[in-house]
Amino acid sequence: VLFKVPLLRELLLLLGVREATQRTLDAMLHAGNTVALNPGGLMEQVQTTHREESIVLQPKLGFIRLAMRHGVPLLPSYGFGENQLYRSAFYAGPTLELRRWLANHLRVGLPAVYGRFFTIFPFPT
Repeated sequence: VLFKVPLLRELLLLLGVREATQRTLDAMLHAGNTVALNPGGLMEQVQTTHREESIVLQPKLGFIRLAMRHGVPLLPSYGFGENQLYRSAFYAGPTLELRRWLANHLRVGLPAVYGRFFTIFPFPT
């Protein structure tokens, strides 16, 4: 969705951000670039809560086949405490169902989070 917004797309491309599509990843690996990917994606963003550590691995794990096809190693990593930097404002009930519906049908995330003192500053972990 972010790459469909004019100017924002150009800013993201300037910063080295790319869409996480198979076509884009395939082209980047073919060119010899290093790729960092968050396989949890949108559903992990929707379902994560600050109360527990969790990983959402979607059933589509094509990035593994892509790495094997290009002969590049996979280096798994996990950011411990990352989910505690911000609090989820709506992590249960009907709002969670709305966020899941938006993610599944429109591929849109609704990050309802806040930081320390209800600002953008993260909580200490």
